[in-house]
Parts: sequence; C-alpha cells; structure tokens
Amino acid sequence: MSCCLTKPKQGKRMAQKSQGGGQIHTVESESDSDVFAFILKTSDKSSDKVTVSLRGHPVEFVLDSGASANIIDKQLHQNIADALSRLVENKPIENSRPNSVETEQYVKFIAREATPHALSTREVEEVSKRDEELFRIRRFIKEGEWEKSCVDYFPFKDELCSIVYLVLRRSRIMIPISLRKQCV
Repeated sequence: MSCCLTKPKQGKRMAQKSQGGGQIHTVESESDSDVFAFILKTSDKSSDKVTVSLRGHPVEFVLDSGASANIIDKQLHQNIADALSRLVENKPIENSRPNSVETEQYVKFIAREATPHALSTREVEEVSKRDEELFRIRRFIKEGEWEKSCVDYFPFKDELCSIVYLVLRRSRIMIPISLRKQCV
C-alpha cells in the first residue's frame, strides 16, 4: 500500500494497469486530506519492483509485504536532506559534564537532608570511608565493574551515586553497617 497526493475527480474510481500485469485501485481516505491509498494486486509474485504510470509519469515501487510507503520526488528528497544537513552545528563540546557544579550541589543537599537526625553527615562520611561494602559500591559507581559481593545492590545499580565517601540511592543516604543500629 502506498500513498499519493494526486486526487482524481470526485466520485470516480480509477484503475490502471501496472507493468507487472496487476491493477492499482485508488481508494479515497477517510480523512479530509488529499491522500489516497493504492492497493496493488499483482499475479507476478517473483517481482519485487513495480513501475506504475500515475498521470503519465512512471513511478517505481518496491513491494515490501504490505508495508506503506510515500511517493516522494527524488529532487524533493535531496532538498529535504540538504536542508536537514544544514541544521546540525559542528561545535566542539566544551564541557562533557554540563551543570556538574549544580549536580554536585544538589547531591550534597540530598545527602544533608537524608542523614538521620541521630547522626551528622560528617560522621556518616567518616565511617563510610572505612566501610568495605560501601567501598565496593563506590568503586562500581566510579569504574563500572560490579563485584559479586555486592550482588544485593545490583537490582538498583542505576539508582546509586556517590559524593566523596557518601553513597546515595535516589534521595536516601546509605548508612554504613556499623551505624545502622544508631538509626533505629
């Protein structure tokens, strides 16, 4: 099935012979636009190319198991490609991490707000520095290599981030094992 923007006279159905011996029927679309659907019925199953004469102009189609295609003039296609190619600017990327200062400030804010009232952020950071489990998680965040000993955190690995020695999952701080009893 393919679409064409040429419109026959109202109320008439039109049939044309294609080179392959099949017929092309135009069917007015249900919308108010001037788009028509052409259904190709051909007896030649071996050919994947069909040339159709539309108002005296030969148009070549490639059959694709019933997929739809639009008729676009070759010159129009080149003009579109030319215009689109001019839209892209070839500027070098100045900063590979845009807004990194704002991002870091936001993560610090989340870390301060997520710290339980029974502890200080500095205390959690000092203990996190020596915590083996959080060390492995920080190494994964930095290097991307996951260790089997941290398999419990793998399901939400994309939610983790770290700032200095603190590790956060979304907007919650991960408390080191030795401080967890103080937070209860």
